[in-house]
Amino acid sequence: MAHGISDPKNKKEHFDTAIHLEKKLDQLAQWIKESQHFIVFTGAGVSTSTGIPDFRSGMDTVLPTGPGAWELEDHKAKRAKTTTIIDDVQKAIPSPTHMALVALQRQGILKCIISQNCDGLHLRSGVNSNNLAELHGNMNLEKCPKCDAKYLRDYDTEGNRKHYTGRRCDKPSCRGRLKDSIINFGEDLPEDELNKALDHAGKADLCLVLGSSLSVTPATDIPERVVENKQKLVIGNLQRTPFHKNATLNIHAFSDVIMQGVMQRLDIPIPPWILRRRVHITCSQDLNNENQKRIVIEGRDPNDTDIPFTLFDNIEIIVNQKFIQQLIHQPFVFDFSGCDQQSITIRLHFFGHYNEIPFDLTYANLSNRKHYTGRRCDKPSCRARLKDSIINFGEDLPEDELNKALDHAGKADLCLVLGSSLTVTPAIDIPERVVENKQKLVIGNLQRTPFHKNATLNIHAFSDVIMQGVMQRLNIPIPPWILRRRVHITCSQDLNNENQKRILIEGRDPNNPDIPFTLFDNIEIIVNQKVIQQLIHQPFAFDLSDYDQQSITIRLHFFGHYNEIPFDLIYANLSNISNNEQFYLLYNPMEGQWRKVTGSDDLPL
Repeated sequence: MAHGISDPKNKKEHFDTAIHLEKKLDQLAQWIKESQHFIVFTGAGVSTSTGIPDFRSGMDTVLPTGPGAWELEDHKAKRAKTTTIIDDVQKAIPSPTHMALVALQRQGILKCIISQNCDGLHLRSGVNSNNLAELHGNMNLEKCPKCDAKYLRDYDTEGNRKHYTGRRCDKPSCRGRLKDSIINFGEDLPEDELNKALDHAGKADLCLVLGSSLSVTPATDIPERVVENKQKLVIGNLQRTPFHKNATLNIHAFSDVIMQGVMQRLDIPIPPWILRRRVHITCSQDLNNENQKRIVIEGRDPNDTDIPFTLFDNIEIIVNQKFIQQLIHQPFVFDFSGCDQQSITIRLHFFGHYNEIPFDLTYANLSNRKHYTGRRCDKPSCRARLKDSIINFGEDLPEDELNKALDHAGKADLCLVLGSSLTVTPAIDIPERVVENKQKLVIGNLQRTPFHKNATLNIHAFSDVIMQGVMQRLNIPIPPWILRRRVHITCSQDLNNENQKRILIEGRDPNNPDIPFTLFDNIEIIVNQKVIQQLIHQPFAFDLSDYDQQSITIRLHFFGHYNEIPFDLIYANLSNISNNEQFYLLYNPMEGQWRKVTGSDDLPL
């Protein structure tokens, strides 16, 4: 059975004076800057500020959470009602220490976090699991001893005395009995986590211990290896530890105070904590029924897509605003049929540890889940089914667009955010990268955002007010908006009939002529003021013959979103139609008139 600290001298809590603390933090920050392989070893003390009690704080501790669990056990005492503790560890919000470690890891400064804690807060804070060794397990993680599969849960997975949780592996080929990952007193540490920790300890030139009494073996082999290698060991703890005399530096202060001071000296802002959820949805066709599809909804580890993460308490299926099914068991699988033309809402209900509201995934119809639009590629050699480009919740962002954004964020010395709550990942990685690079982040939004404290400047005003004021100060006039349309017309000779020509009319992206742009609702062909043909389908192609001496008008009808009037292309005869012509049409909605220009230099900004 575990016990509190036996030596009364080591139970006493110490606090460095303000002057001594400042000098120690200066020294620690300098060592971190110089370090090539910096690791952090954490104990229960990093979580006490979140409301989770530790194990070995004395009966007279200053901590709001009160004495440690083992100390109370030794004294056969109960926790006082005046203590401040959280009633459910799943509701705990990562501390400034947790988030400071996230920032250091993201910048590549911190190589590994080695933790004795099983509260799951390191993973929840956003730490990459590849650089985390949880020596005593994770209360949110269970494993399959048969196939080694891992499962994260948004609830406590603690099992029976043999660690069985009552759940089974999801893999049909396995179905092994799952075990929690908690390491109880006297049990062996997980070999993979211990080896990872020892490997990093062997490489470390600086190890910072935070909130640990360093009294539990074999976890203490980690700082011991650093000492044996004659590298720097810094211990941040209120009580003295058995390694007190071996440490290069001892800091007696709260973990949050230490890390806030260090980050200030490193000029690295501590990021706000944001709850991150990764959702994976698959939609597969029933091979025996073309009208039926199977939908599977899963949570995944934000850092490792191969690890399932139970995120949902239940899921509701709503068709045409009518509730039809509630899913309450994992895996969340349901079959759809006959709903191709009906709106579908998948309502995700979370466990609500942080009072999360439900989130609705809304689809116009069953087919839209795969984004198919019903149209096909124009290229005769392809004719593949086209998809829309909308990114729904839980889907990956387009790699080319994200890479472009991240590339510019990496180069930016100033980023202005306008009209965003900055609550959607991974889009918020853009301003976050600017912050990590210690460049200027300015946020213009009526509401405060999670980046409020990280911003160089916060402006609370309408976006238009902000930009009008900025442009006035830059002495740059704001141009009026004009609708721009680019038209491409080709006229080719029929090789079998010298009097017949094929006319092809296309819209093109004003900025990229290689991208087709569907601009026209329909096109009328008028010869000698008489309509001879109306084109209503793409591509707008038609043949003309025997009109060499007759006037030809091609009347372009637009979709009319801005009440655009038709535009007439008038040719004296067929010979006057150019073999290859591109031009721009500019429409001012305030004037209700089109203007044709032929060169990009004529375009307004």
